[in-house]
Amino acid sequence: MKLAVGEEGTPIPVSVNLEDVSASAGASLNVPISVSNTSGQAIAAKVEYLVQRDSSFYDKPEPHPLYGANVALGVKSWAEGKGELVVERNEVWGITNGRQTGINALTDGHNWTEFGTIYYNRDQWTEAFGYIDLGKPIRVVHLSADMVRQPDKTGKIDVAASLDGTNYTPVPGLQGIDRFTKGFGRVEVEVPEPFEARFIRLRLHHDEALVPFFRFPANVQIYGGIDERTFEFPQVGSTIASGTLGADAAPIAAGESATFSIQDAKPLEAGSYLVSVRVKAGDVTQLFHRHVYVAQEPITPSMPRFGVNVSDPANAEALRLAGAKKARFELRWPNVSNAADVYKFDGNAGDAIFQAYSAAGMGVVPVLLRTPEYLQSDEARTKKDAASLYPPTDPNRFGEFVFQTVARYGKRQHPADALLTADKRSGLGLLEEVELWNEPNTDNTRKTSWKGSLEDYYNLFRIGAEAAKRADPTVKVLNGGWSHFEVRLLETLRTHAYPDGRAPLDFVDVLSGHYFSYRVAPELATEYDISHHHEGIDYDRTVEADLRMAVAWRNQHKPTMPIRVSAAGHDSMDVEERLQAAWMPRGMLTALAAGVDEVLVYQDQGRGTFQTGATGIVREADRSLKPAWFTYATAIRELEGFKGPARRLPAADNARVYLWEQGDRILVTAWAVTGSAELGLNVGHCEIADAFGGKSKVEKQGPIALSEFPIYIRAFEDPAVVASLKAEADRHEQALAQQADRDRALTAYLFKFGKPAVAPVKLIGDLRPFTCVGAADTYDEQKGYGFIGPGLKEGRQQYYQHPLTEDSIGAPANTQFRFKASPGTYVIKLCTRPYEAAVEVQGVEGDPVTLKPERGGHFSEARVTIGQQPVTLRTTSNGGLVWLTVVQADDKGAGK
Repeated sequence: MKLAVGEEGTPIPVSVNLEDVSASAGASLNVPISVSNTSGQAIAAKVEYLVQRDSSFYDKPEPHPLYGANVALGVKSWAEGKGELVVERNEVWGITNGRQTGINALTDGHNWTEFGTIYYNRDQWTEAFGYIDLGKPIRVVHLSADMVRQPDKTGKIDVAASLDGTNYTPVPGLQGIDRFTKGFGRVEVEVPEPFEARFIRLRLHHDEALVPFFRFPANVQIYGGIDERTFEFPQVGSTIASGTLGADAAPIAAGESATFSIQDAKPLEAGSYLVSVRVKAGDVTQLFHRHVYVAQEPITPSMPRFGVNVSDPANAEALRLAGAKKARFELRWPNVSNAADVYKFDGNAGDAIFQAYSAAGMGVVPVLLRTPEYLQSDEARTKKDAASLYPPTDPNRFGEFVFQTVARYGKRQHPADALLTADKRSGLGLLEEVELWNEPNTDNTRKTSWKGSLEDYYNLFRIGAEAAKRADPTVKVLNGGWSHFEVRLLETLRTHAYPDGRAPLDFVDVLSGHYFSYRVAPELATEYDISHHHEGIDYDRTVEADLRMAVAWRNQHKPTMPIRVSAAGHDSMDVEERLQAAWMPRGMLTALAAGVDEVLVYQDQGRGTFQTGATGIVREADRSLKPAWFTYATAIRELEGFKGPARRLPAADNARVYLWEQGDRILVTAWAVTGSAELGLNVGHCEIADAFGGKSKVEKQGPIALSEFPIYIRAFEDPAVVASLKAEADRHEQALAQQADRDRALTAYLFKFGKPAVAPVKLIGDLRPFTCVGAADTYDEQKGYGFIGPGLKEGRQQYYQHPLTEDSIGAPANTQFRFKASPGTYVIKLCTRPYEAAVEVQGVEGDPVTLKPERGGHFSEARVTIGQQPVTLRTTSNGGLVWLTVVQADDKGAGK
């Protein structure tokens, strides 16, 4: 990884190569550094270093050797367009995450958050503005920006400066900059003359041309020059080693390199270490940061609760060393059968995967899916790449595929005439579980693996499940992992009826589903944080809540059935490795704490920053271990012997604290959801393991600092502390139960405008379904809701991909919707389209109330008092009605 800064011709005399280092437990410190002389004459180089423990993965960018630190990092930024319209967006694969307004997308340092105006189908934008508040006046000497997506939508940029945030002056030489449209990556902007500013304004435009959309740079860097503190070493933990190299060495000849090595003979304990290196050559100083990761001793977990989705047998040893006990992979039907009655399981299509991971002590879980060409319908073949996602023309042949797979790798021997492979091998004893398809729920429209109906899938599933049991009665059958764990979906396993009266749930041995949070912290993620567009969704529950309800559903309907998160991904296609390392163990802990039995992370390896690349814990290019490998391995070791569910302990809103109990042992896990927090609990004398496996003792009382990386608190010396923690958990769980009881007692009226295939639900103590209101549903007293007058039309916009927002009712001005409600005080929320449309609420006490979303919002709300008469909503302009919730105010509870 070349770390030289600047372009050819800039006065930076040396480039530096410095890599992250992974080591086994007990290894000594050895970090090589290569310094290359890129100038035209011999030059002396001095290397200073500091090695510290680093439990929270320091990753702040190094200062520019010529322009200093980026003074804009982390400051406030926002964007505007068309006067009052706020255009703040958190982009997820081009999908607007409407609930995350207020983000500092120009200055947060993340390439996966950015601003972009609302997209119009026709040209309506002439300009858009981005603002940066530096917090104090700065002498600006240089600018740069990161172009991540659609640079051609950025246009030209005019830079203006202000000291008061009101009066802006164009900066000479920084008008009509068009370099941002040329491509991806960092764009450097030379400042002709330094200027003073506290506020920076960026005006995006295409001269005066109208365009449908503007996209801002993902990050803007503003440099204020070099001062005496620019190249100071950061202080993150206890010092392991420090020193100077090369001070007395001969100068490096032009075009030559010199190698230095940071060494220390003492064995390193497991954990993460920050290596800071300051290189001085000529008049230029450069500062670099890299890490050394030291793995813990290998472990053989007592319970097979942790696993990985795999794709390459070469990673088996790395996953074994981490402590994984399950390997899930896609066994694609077309890869093993390209003609009727012909099966071949050679290479990575089957044998190599089973053999490698079985040899590593891991159970192999094949996911059987895809339809071979000879069983594709004529319609499916027209879909080209998606053809294999359609159901086979003969579903019974899927049973043949399942039988042949389980017969080969299961425990039971079969006669040669029952086998369709050339080698006639069976009973290899390499398979104990089989999963039938992947994400077959039709709600998963973002990136589906199944193009049939849910009924089609259940027909195929039963055929496959019965075939698996014929091949090996001991094999466990998993449903195709759902894309989420919403109980509304799980219920179909129980309520779908086969002709003989049985249900799919009768054939499920292990319940399988997925938990992806991608660019959202795992504790905040909802079912639709990756699968769907987010505009207009009233988020009432997280995936964590869905998991807890799924566990309760399992306990009620099939208590012996384990629940597995068979694919858990807690990063995104370009979330940085730091967040991946923090979020992965937190997602595992959150799921297990909810009562899930097993978690398999997604996935073993990946390259680059695209979806599957970012989720890997081993780098594909060189099989090096990503930081997430170490935090994953630590979670496995610290959870050894502990089963869920865990109980929440009281903590600040930005912190999560769980109490795990197993017999006389307890474990406390804690972290900040974002940024930092404090753990105020009395933990007495105990031991703490950080996310990378580093150990420390707590010898005195006081708040414990929490970061986004989990800590594991154990070995409590004082029995009174243990008793106190258990009592705190009891009180907190009781408070949550009381709040749920209050929610259940609330009166609520939920209306979904339009006719979705499945009624959406909302969590108010329990899941409550929306009442779907069609265009023909006119008001009558007995029904208690409906439109006043005919002539309305139903509409569907597939773009939104969510049952709550996909359908709507076209509502011309003066459209009226009326409903009855019991007298009382309510919180009323309304989603309309377009979002800025205003709706008047009549029939409430006092004056009529106007509902109009705040700028940048996607639904509006108000507190109203309803009396004896019906309530009427009247539209004031043309638009559409999407959904309405009217929920009794909980004045006795903790608030909403």
